[in-house]
Amino acid sequence: MKPNPLLLVGLMQAPLLLLSAQPRLLPTDYPRFYEWFHQQSPVADLYSDQATLYVFAPTTTLYSGPGTGKMLAHLPQGTPIRNLAYAEPELAIHAERNGLLDFWYRVVCQTPEGAKLKGYLWGSDLAKAWCWTDANADGKPEFVMLGAMPIPNKIISPETIRAEIKVLDEKGTLVSQSIIPGMCMFEACANSSLLRLLNDPLNPGRPLLEAATLTEGCESAVERAFFIWEKDSWQCVYYAEFLTGREFVNQPFRVTRDGRTWTCRFQGLNEQFNPLWRQEEVPVTRPAAIAAPIRAR
Repeated sequence: MKPNPLLLVGLMQAPLLLLSAQPRLLPTDYPRFYEWFHQQSPVADLYSDQATLYVFAPTTTLYSGPGTGKMLAHLPQGTPIRNLAYAEPELAIHAERNGLLDFWYRVVCQTPEGAKLKGYLWGSDLAKAWCWTDANADGKPEFVMLGAMPIPNKIISPETIRAEIKVLDEKGTLVSQSIIPGMCMFEACANSSLLRLLNDPLNPGRPLLEAATLTEGCESAVERAFFIWEKDSWQCVYYAEFLTGREFVNQPFRVTRDGRTWTCRFQGLNEQFNPLWRQEEVPVTRPAAIAAPIRAR
């Protein structure tokens, strides 16, 4: 799909919160990283015929035409749909809704009532990446999606650009939401996204989650955010733009195994572009001995 340039040039140059600037990806790494990223990303499915996609918005409307005509059905988040890709990318009809520029997807889907329908869905209402996990270790897989959030009042700024991670249970009920301020997911910026699980550095049974985007249309940018599951939601422990090294979040987190605890903090990337974590064991603090009282004779 050809990028459609908008008023977005320079937005990524004004992050919400700059913690430091340290190069994380050398320029010579970029071609290899680009290939690696697109091997991980489901972006090709967004433009592939018969690919399965998923509704990301709380609810979206299926129309008989691209933004026009009869409303055929309302589809809840997590609904799978089948993409009927355009024969030529130029045939896709672009439009703006809720401050986001995207195009109308031709799809086939099944409604909650069981009807099989063909129609059009708004692109920004669809997930841009997804995966399955059992983060809460209840033995039941959860469906995790990454998508764009609407722009409040259609005013585009670093403060209003946001991505979101949603977790749905096996019944499609929303169980968790995590917002990523500043992460660009605009179709107009020729954006590719990925969402993947990694192993905890010290506890393989505890998953880490990466949400990332690679932008080419407005300017080159690689935003990567890493999350750990804490209690009932994904918590961001590191978030940066990797071509410039601008850091937005860098929070230590703790892992415990066999009665020992480590503090972990992002350190860099290995040759496979996976995160490295600096680990420091937390010393055990033993309670001070209490002297027994001396009885008077």
